[in-house]
Amino acid sequence: MQSAYESMQVKYERHEQLCDDTLLSLTSNKEKWLDFLNTSSRMYKYNFEEQVMIYAQRPDCKACADFKFWTSPTKMNRHLKRRTRGIALLDRDSQKLYYVYAMEDTEGRPNGKSKDPENYIWTLPESEDARNSINASLCNLNRTTSDSFEGTISALARNAAEYKLCDFTSEFEKGYSHIQPKESKREVYENFKQLVIASAAYMSALRTGADTSEILKNPVFDKVTYFEGTEFAALVGEASVSTAEVVLRQIEKTVNEYKRHERSAENDRVQLLGGRSKSDNRELN
Repeated sequence: MQSAYESMQVKYERHEQLCDDTLLSLTSNKEKWLDFLNTSSRMYKYNFEEQVMIYAQRPDCKACADFKFWTSPTKMNRHLKRRTRGIALLDRDSQKLYYVYAMEDTEGRPNGKSKDPENYIWTLPESEDARNSINASLCNLNRTTSDSFEGTISALARNAAEYKLCDFTSEFEKGYSHIQPKESKREVYENFKQLVIASAAYMSALRTGADTSEILKNPVFDKVTYFEGTEFAALVGEASVSTAEVVLRQIEKTVNEYKRHERSAENDRVQLLGGRSKSDNRELN
């Protein structure tokens, strides 16, 4: 029993070290940071440390969830493929690991009653009219104006950062006290703020399939190395992903409301046509 406990403890410590090593590497260069944001854009409902662990073990997975979610008959009703390895996450309080599993490591059951997870990953509608309508709704909610969805995303990221960065003031002060930068504290904070905004905008654009080319031109990404070290890397990471979560949850809600409205409108049209589709009604006429 004691050896089993020691084995669990060693395993936990090994993954804890993996988390620290990965965290330390995130701000080592621009490419590494952008690579992490790519994974993070799909995992925005997980907290930052969970995202770091997912990135360290399965950076390309499209979605992940725990065992019960995938296998329960009332949830996805799928099963895990043979020899599947879970993605280990850290429970700091109990010093134990818990696991989630990549969507790619699940498959439908032979009875054909499994759900397709792809159907539950929200996406923007393809039509330009639909996107323009969603963009207008987002602008109206945030009292901003933008002709492009990309411009709206950047505006949402700026607004969210103004709101979220208040939570990281003390952490910034602590992190700044441990470095010796050439710039003043005010200049370092401005770089920190702009990096968070650009990172949140980039994540949001990736998740929605928007154009990222203009966002990537922002020179602040080259300054990510200012924030090397686990403390400052964690600060930038937590601030960026929490800001992106605000933006993406708002977009997700707006997209889902638009789709519900469209379904309701279509049902109303069918009822007005006496239960017939529009094409049936044309043939009747």
